[in-house]
Amino acid sequence: MFKLPLVFLLFLAPVMVYAGWQPALPANSALLQKLKKSNTDTSRIKLQLQLASNYLDDVDAQKKNLDTAANFINQAKQLAFKANNTDLQNSSLILLGRYYILQDSILKAKAAFKLVTDYYQKTGNKQQEAVIWSLLGTLLPLKNTAADKIACFERARNLFVEIHHPVEAATALRNIAEVSIDENKTEIAERQALQALAEYKTAGYKKLQYVYDVLARVSEVRHDERKQLYYRIEAVKLIDATQDSVYAAYCYHRLASVYATVGMYEQSLVWVKKAIEINKATSKDYYTDALLLVTDMTELNQQDKAVPILENIIKRGPPRRQVDQYIIYGLLAEGYAHAGQKAKAEDYSAKLAPVFNALLPTYDEPKRLALYRRYYKTLAEVYVAIKEYQHAEVYLKKIALLPQKKLSASYRSKVNLLLFKVDSANGNYVSAIKYLERHKTMNDSIYNAVKNKQVAELQIKYETSKKEQSIKVLQSQAKIQHAELQHANLQRNITFGGIAMLLIIAGVSYTAYRQKQQNNLHLQHKQKEINQQNDALQRLLKDKDKLLNEKDWLLKEVHHRVKNNLQIIISLLNTQAAYLENKTALSAIKESQNRVQAISLIHQKLYKASNVASIDMPAYIYELANYLQDSFNTAEQHICFQYAIEPINMDITQAIPIGLIVNEAVTNAIKYAFDTNGGNILIALETTSPCNLRLSISDNGNGLPPNFNIKTNSSLGMEMMKALSKQLGGSFQIKSDQGTTLLIDFQPEEIFSGVDAESISA
Repeated sequence: MFKLPLVFLLFLAPVMVYAGWQPALPANSALLQKLKKSNTDTSRIKLQLQLASNYLDDVDAQKKNLDTAANFINQAKQLAFKANNTDLQNSSLILLGRYYILQDSILKAKAAFKLVTDYYQKTGNKQQEAVIWSLLGTLLPLKNTAADKIACFERARNLFVEIHHPVEAATALRNIAEVSIDENKTEIAERQALQALAEYKTAGYKKLQYVYDVLARVSEVRHDERKQLYYRIEAVKLIDATQDSVYAAYCYHRLASVYATVGMYEQSLVWVKKAIEINKATSKDYYTDALLLVTDMTELNQQDKAVPILENIIKRGPPRRQVDQYIIYGLLAEGYAHAGQKAKAEDYSAKLAPVFNALLPTYDEPKRLALYRRYYKTLAEVYVAIKEYQHAEVYLKKIALLPQKKLSASYRSKVNLLLFKVDSANGNYVSAIKYLERHKTMNDSIYNAVKNKQVAELQIKYETSKKEQSIKVLQSQAKIQHAELQHANLQRNITFGGIAMLLIIAGVSYTAYRQKQQNNLHLQHKQKEINQQNDALQRLLKDKDKLLNEKDWLLKEVHHRVKNNLQIIISLLNTQAAYLENKTALSAIKESQNRVQAISLIHQKLYKASNVASIDMPAYIYELANYLQDSFNTAEQHICFQYAIEPINMDITQAIPIGLIVNEAVTNAIKYAFDTNGGNILIALETTSPCNLRLSISDNGNGLPPNFNIKTNSSLGMEMMKALSKQLGGSFQIKSDQGTTLLIDFQPEEIFSGVDAESISA
């Protein structure tokens, strides 16, 4: 697959998929504001082309809109040639070609496109040349240009084959098949579509719904509903398999239409509702979907639901396009007629006529026939529903003058049903039976339906009428008595049959009642068991919550008492220090107090915190450092503290060793690292990997002596830090470079950094 230049997507928008879908484009007002603020030629050209494309995309554009588009195209074209930007030059020429096509100036349009194809032919860019030929073939109207459309697609196909793009080559052939359908060359179209299907499959292309749509259209023209239904179902299967949201609404609508054609209105209703659900954001196809929806409801005797839908459509906003007016007025006329509102039905029938007359000259022959067909049938339906049978006959006779071979079997079947109703109302039972039998025969051929009940009913009605006339003429007492005897026998049989049926119904009802009682008793018993189990479970949960609460309070009490005991120890050490005069002893007492305080702080935080299982390390280290600053009066020594501590919670078994290590390292730094000028101490606790933490205490003081050896030169504090590092299961390092740095790497038992432990380990 190749990719189109982005600028071409702007021009392919109106024709990329089925009629009615367009990608969302910025509002013209917003684009005009951007154009006023644009400073570069390139951005101005692109905005002008976007605006021109928006105006051309309006299928109901007035002349002033087309003139506005032409102005933007010419401005963009001049700027593009001035800037010598060939891509934008070609883009402006393509839009100019689109403008000429809308103006019905086909020769000028082809000349504009030829400048673009000549450029790509000259530069040897066969891929883009093929794209432009495909685009021109798609944009050209069918009327009087079918040969030109086919020629464009054939040139594109030959180029795609030459550059080995099999999917695009098959798409060009599929487009040729669509033109062949419009030319009523169904055999050729079917061969072309089947060949395109084979080429798609060979190339491994999955989105075959587009070619199945073409094959379904061939079957539709041939009135082969069986094949058409098959291809439509296959297309919908592929829509779901390939998740083709763009083409889905169209395919759902077309499948619903086939179901309606073959009389499967319930299935049709399902699929047209799916189409409406997708299209509800835009009113482009709303009236077409509404037409099918209301038709299905009418056929399913849901006229009471159809009329409110039609009224909501009018409230939503009157249709602007004549074709939408034609659809909605016809639906309203039929809807009100079936609802028994004769005045409103006649009012909308009258509104339908001028719209029909306005549309007629704008359509070519095939579409004109479709217009006649629907118009005549709509009015015939309305007049039959409101029991104006003479008016209905007028339009049924006009239908008879249409070329019958070009009318589908389902359409002719419905017309015969209308003729049956008219003749039945007029008492022409022989003729009515003939039309109803034709309707039945056509239905059987389309749907493989069972025997039509209406034929039997009308036959009985006709025979009864003839029998009554014979009785009146002959006035035969014997036949009257025979008829009375038959009537008596019939009444007797009906009476016996009714009694038997009542007994059967009573027996079935009683059995069902007993079964229902047993089921209710069983369900009540089960519900009672479930309620008992739920009550027991609730009691267990309450007991569990109570025990957990008590456990938390006990743990907090333990930590509180440990903290109090440690404070007593600190107080005893203070008392002991008061009786000592030896500085070495006093220093040892001071260090012991600090060590005990480091442990005491942990227990203080645990009994005050809601979580008694872990310590908030940033808060703990800040508080410990503040205590040491106050203890040694570091402000007078000009010693500043800095922190780089991540938001980590830690188990008490690791928090205590870390607190003691921080106490020892900071104490040593305060006592030995600095001269009278002071310095900085940095305490850091950070993650180095998902499973590792690093504790570092560093200063920018005098550093260790040159001959310092951690193995030979040792002290109680140093031995404690090594032992505590070993308790953490980590490594202990001391570095001396522009100060002293102590490093301890270890694995945490549990880390919380704003997320849960499971997400960290993942």
